Amino acid sequence: MSAQPVRRPAARTWLEAVLTQRCPRCRDGRVFKGTFAMNELCPVCGLIFEREPGYFLGAMYFSFGMATGILVVFYFLLRWLLPEWRGEWLALISVLPYLPLMPLVFRYSRVLWLYFDRTCAPTEVSSPESWTQWKQQRQEEPPGS
Repeated sequence: MSAQPVRRPAARTWLEAVLTQRCPRCRDGRVFKGTFAMNELCPVCGLIFEREPGYFLGAMYFSFGMATGILVVFYFLLRWLLPEWRGEWLALISVLPYLPLMPLVFRYSRVLWLYFDRTCAPTEVSSPESWTQWKQQRQEEPPGS
């Protein structure tokens, strides 16, 4: 009779796990497998990252907040550096340094949404089996339905 391995608490703090984009449950598995591609399940604990279709629509709130904060900082920095320029031009120019940050905003908005949702609704109802079944049904549906 073999003993089951004891699951030790994650070595990372909540903040470290968010900054390194780790799973909200185990704080060990990576959320992303590429720049924009997410793991469907946590590679360590099996947590389903996308609980339902359209799940990451809530991440738009985080994305909007982060983008607004970054753009406001760039705008006022340009306002300080170029005080004689019109505000409309400064607003347009402030978008340029934001463009390379868009992948980070995308990634962190999803990670923050996962942590927020996991904190507000820490359910274990979603199982890998039901998720796999939903994924197969989605692939079998004809396009546009």
